[in-house]
Amino acid sequence: MKKFKKLLSITLALLMVIFIPVQANAQTSQIQIISSIERSDNVNVSTVEAEGHTIIAEYNKNLNNMTITTFKNNVVIERLVIDLNQDKNDNKSMLTILNEETGKYRVSYQHTITNYEYEQWKYPNYNSGKGFFWFLTHISQGERDVYELVRDDSQYSTSINGYVDNVEVINSTEIIVGVSAAITIAAIILTGGTSAVVQAKIIAALEAIGVVGAVTLAQQYWQATQNCNRYWKEIFGNY
Repeated sequence: MKKFKKLLSITLALLMVIFIPVQANAQTSQIQIISSIERSDNVNVSTVEAEGHTIIAEYNKNLNNMTITTFKNNVVIERLVIDLNQDKNDNKSMLTILNEETGKYRVSYQHTITNYEYEQWKYPNYNSGKGFFWFLTHISQGERDVYELVRDDSQYSTSINGYVDNVEVINSTEIIVGVSAAITIAAIILTGGTSAVVQAKIIAALEAIGVVGAVTLAQQYWQATQNCNRYWKEIFGNY
């Protein structure tokens, strides 16, 4: 698929500063869509409730931006403004897949807007051409590499395969929800929060953009990112 540049223009207006720890095991049943989407010529508005928080997502079709406001006890605790008017070309797609002069070539890869990614490289001039280098990218940790001497037969193989499989799930979901939604989700994930609240934000954003099956896709998307986080820790340790 065409790759996209993942530069997020994010403005946070915090009227009350709070810390909400991530709870990967929180039950998605805590999320409740409390109102149907409100549509107009210019703005779509969706409201979702989770763990005592009310999340209102406003998608401005004219400006092509998303505003996600989180309330608790009728007080605004966070406002996230995401500019969706961005260059969507990914510089990584310009990488040379085969470059014999530098003694390396790319075997496989997947890039995503959410910035969970992998690249598998072969270095014929390294260790007599044995093994592969994996370059894994994490949304908040950047890129790190791991060497696998024998494919599918190293202490990292299970975790590498798990990371790769879930990156593919993220990529497939991004194709379904579209570029604007994927950019929005990346911004939401970077702001953090409990599992239920983050998923509620994603659901609200997808509903506002008009994505069909927003609840299922949000949960699928979120679960894949959490799986990637787990496999990342197994390979590289704590963040």
